[in-house]
Amino acid sequence: MGLRREAREYTLQFLHKFDAAKTLPDRKTIESELKAFWKSFSPNFYKEGKEFSERLIWSVFDHRERIDSFIEGCLKNWKIGRLAAIDRNIIRIAIAEFLYFDDIDFNVTINEAIEISKKYGMEKSPQFINGVLDRLKGIVEKEEGIKKQCQM
Repeated sequence: MGLRREAREYTLQFLHKFDAAKTLPDRKTIESELKAFWKSFSPNFYKEGKEFSERLIWSVFDHRERIDSFIEGCLKNWKIGRLAAIDRNIIRIAIAEFLYFDDIDFNVTINEAIEISKKYGMEKSPQFINGVLDRLKGIVEKEEGIKKQCQM
């Protein structure tokens, strides 16, 4: 498993912990919880993986309303609260990457989300997440003017 995939999985675990709360925790609580969260990990993961994961975590927390409004706008006859918590947070992570990580191609983000959903989601999660993210990719490109190309 690649370092960024592992970082995304840790991000999912951390976000899932707070998902049941009706209100977002304050910054101090998040910082404290992050410190405790990282104590259980290998120092080998620490540098780049931790930085990437924390950047994802803060992107989701700092922009959650905006991210959730993109998701809600894409769901037909559904509210975001009705989504399975794992699926909801996988989609949040992907939207954060769409909007705030210029160096990651949309298709890479979508593929990573699908692979993570195969591991943590329900049987139909990969297809659902693929459909939602493909639609959201088009919305983000159109509304935000964000275009990403694979850079090799």
